[in-house]
Amino acid sequence: MPNPDPQELHILLGGLRLNGITSVRMIDNMLAYDNRADGFDLNWRLLEPLWQPLGDRVQPAVNNALRMGEHWNAHIVQHRSMGHDLLSFSLFSAWIAATCGDVRIETLARQKLAQNCTQIDWKTLHNSYAFAAESALICC
Repeated sequence: MPNPDPQELHILLGGLRLNGITSVRMIDNMLAYDNRADGFDLNWRLLEPLWQPLGDRVQPAVNNALRMGEHWNAHIVQHRSMGHDLLSFSLFSAWIAATCGDVRIETLARQKLAQNCTQIDWKTLHNSYAFAAESALICC
């Protein structure tokens, strides 16, 4: 691999640092996550009232599936949306901050994340959240 142009490298490292600064500010958002035990209910029968026979028509079937998905997220598993909005963004922001190249930002990100992770009940979550947290804590 050829040596990078010093000016381009400076710009790249500056961008990584700015991403780290922006991202480290989002890590504490995960503290607003509600650890309710009803995190993910796989009771698909709750969607049955929305089912309708559609035959071999593709577009009405797609429209009905989209409507069912919206109903699922808005009324049945609202907690999943909270997990996505609060935890996902916070954890992946921590990962970005922990790999930004600025030791002070990386250290702060790992400290905040390690402290905040103790507030989360990980048993009610998908593994992807734990993967992001673990990766941010052990990288570099």
